[in-house]
Order: sequence, then C-alpha cells, then structure tokens
Amino acid sequence: MDDREISNRPEAVLSNTRKEDFDNYPEDMSEDRRLFFAVIGCGVAICCVALPALIVGSIALSQGLGGSTAVAATPISIAPTPLPQTTPLMTPAATPLATPAATPVPAATPAAGGGDSGDGHGGGSTAAPKYSYSGSTGPAFWGDLHEDWAMCKNGQYQSPIDILTSEAKDIVDPTSTITSVKLDHFQDVSASISNAFTNAGFVTFNGHAVVADGPMSFFSHKGIWHKLLQFHFHTPSEHRVDGALADAEVHFVHQTLTGSLLVLGFLIEQAETTDPWAQGLFANLGTGEGNIQFPMNFTQFLANANVNSATGIPFFTYSGSLTTPPCSEGVTWLVFQDRLRFSAADINKLQALEGTNNRPVMPRNGRAISRRLD
Repeated sequence: MDDREISNRPEAVLSNTRKEDFDNYPEDMSEDRRLFFAVIGCGVAICCVALPALIVGSIALSQGLGGSTAVAATPISIAPTPLPQTTPLMTPAATPLATPAATPVPAATPAAGGGDSGDGHGGGSTAAPKYSYSGSTGPAFWGDLHEDWAMCKNGQYQSPIDILTSEAKDIVDPTSTITSVKLDHFQDVSASISNAFTNAGFVTFNGHAVVADGPMSFFSHKGIWHKLLQFHFHTPSEHRVDGALADAEVHFVHQTLTGSLLVLGFLIEQAETTDPWAQGLFANLGTGEGNIQFPMNFTQFLANANVNSATGIPFFTYSGSLTTPPCSEGVTWLVFQDRLRFSAADINKLQALEGTNNRPVMPRNGRAISRRLD
C-alpha cells in the first residue's frame, strides 16, 4: 500500500501500520510531495528574513514622523460597567399606636405667662388671660376672655347643676353598667407597693383653689379604671342639692388612658371635728401659695366616705363639663349623697385662702340625672 493510497483512505487504521513503513519516510516520499515541502520551506525562510526588516522600518517611520519623541502606547482602559444599584426594599415604618388626644389634664400650679390653671379641672395656657369668680373676669364673662373658652358660654352640658332629687331616676336594673360603688371600685397602688395605706401628697393654693396631689389610686367605673390626678376644694360647694349649697365641696379628678375625665364630687358639711383623712392636710396647709407635703391615709378617706365592701354608697351621676375654663364637656360626674365633715376652723381656713370660688349652677337643658342607692 503506497502513501497516496493511505492519504486517500481516511479509514486506514494507524495501529495496523508497521513501524518500518515510517523509517525511510523521506526517502520514500513521492516527487509531488517533495516539491510541496520545498515550496513551504522557501516561504518560511522568506518570512523569517522579511518580518524583522518590516518591523524595523515601521519603527524608523514612526520616529521620522514624530521627531525624536517616542509615542507611548496608550493602554486601553476598559472601565468595568458598574452593576445597577439595587434599590433597597423599603420596610414600612411601624405606625405608632395613635394615642387619643387627652382632655386637658388638671394642673396643680398656675401656668406661666399670666394664664391660670384654675382649680385643677382645666388646662392652663401661657396665652390665656386670668379669670376670677367676680367682676369683668367672673363666670359670666369666661366665654369672652379667650377664644378657647367659648364653651363656657355656648356649651349645653355645663357643670355644676342643681340636683333635684325628685327628678333623679333611680337605677334599679341589675344589668346596668352604672354599678354600686363599693370598696373594690378603689385601688390604692401606693398601698400595694408600700404595704401601708398611706401616701405622701403635696397641697398648694394655686390662686383659685386648694389643690392636692396624690395618693396614686384608681377608681373603676363601667368596668374602666380611671387614675386619680388630684383633688381640690371649692367654698362654698358648686353643686346644689334641691337648691341648697353645702359649706364646701371636694372634687377627685380622674382620667382614663384615653383622656376621658371623671370627677367624684363630695359635699362637705360643718362638724365639730374634721374627718381624720383630711386632718394632716389642714395641719400642713400654709397661708399662701406653695407646695406643702402632707400625709394622707387613703383607707381612712374611704371609711370617712362610708365606702365599704358590703353595700354601695348612694350617688347621683350625669354628663357635664369642667367647672373652670375652658369648660370642656364630656365629663362624667358622680356626686355622692353622703357628706364629708370638716370643722368650722378648717372650712374657714379654706375660705380664707380661696375666697368664694364656686361657679354658679348651669341649666340642665333636659339632661337626665341618675341615682344609684345601693
């Protein structure tokens, strides 16, 4: 088998080819193949000689065109294409729980800048004018003294009122949400912390009323707990019962977490001695403005108010307002039928500090008055 036959037969198997067939391969090469390799060899030789000469010539030409200054090859810089910025996923900000706007919180001290915080019912304002209980700044003009006090003259459910017992509707429905007021309606937090039913408070005369802070206690009404903010006094009383005023009245102002106000009103009558719960207050009460610390026995107060665990204490309830500017409405009132007792000397001490600081009774305008007897 000659070499042309192998080249024309691609299916030849080299493993079957003998070694001696390649030993004399150049000598056995055909004439055509010798000519082919001769041409290839000449081409390679020419390239080896001509290529260096071409490179040298090119360099010389570039130097001639550019003078003696060599042209530096500018490296090609391929800036990486930045990956597109990934917009971070926006995690929605947690929406804070909306806290309902609180009804103005009674303040224990006069507001700065000429405004007054009143007896603790109303909120003070630095822009609010002074008010009083007589003359051109008295109750009849409160609604004209400040734009935020318009409710004092325009409100339809204002306090205090004259409680006519003959018109009060007794609550006899056992399923009523207005339940009896018993001992379990009060919770003295300070007592549970200190293991003693006593708590230090601060009493002050703020220019309108004697106002006291503390103790930290709560009152439950319609299944909702109301925190005691403070209590304060009026001389004589603000509420009338069957047309008659009492010697004084104390208001225990409470507030829910949502800002709703509830006031427990206790009428005060003159007696030989002051109820034990208030004796420490009068013993420390000064003759002018300023905070005076006093001890208060909360359990003693409940006992003096005839609050017990067996039977409820009678009270009247209605929907009213703050009794001082801004006269905001929507206040729940509980005015208790049983009265507290202060000595003539202590009532006179209140009167000397406060003067007459009771707002006149306001029209009922068809409001219902309910009474719970048990």
